Amino acid sequence: MAFTTTVTRRGDVYRVLIEETVVRDTSVATITGADGLTCTIGRVLRQKCLLQAGTGTTVDPMLSRTTLGVGLGIIVENDVAAAVVDNAGDAPWFASETDATGATLYHHSKVNSAVPDHTITSEYILIADFQ
Repeated sequence: MAFTTTVTRRGDVYRVLIEETVVRDTSVATITGADGLTCTIGRVLRQKCLLQAGTGTTVDPMLSRTTLGVGLGIIVENDVAAAVVDNAGDAPWFASETDATGATLYHHSKVNSAVPDHTITSEYILIADFQ
């Protein structure tokens, strides 16, 4: 899998754009302080994920603070898999793992195919807190 992560910030609001290619069901994209995500505590205001191409038919995105994204490491997880996912709701809190440059979060598109031929675009809107 290949991915690019672009983080833009206005005040305490972060927009995280993830563009993935050659994606399969187990692919994971990393969002780090080096990308510009400097907040380590905040809320997820919106989660969007768009399956643009590939043999799969749905995505079921998840944002986590651990690579595997299981148990207490899950920050926000989609409810119903679809080709287009757009979640805005309870604005769950997150506290990320940190390194010298800031936060580290993990995005899992979870496309419903193991064939690595998918193109997926995802977006998260985050707001920093307790900085």
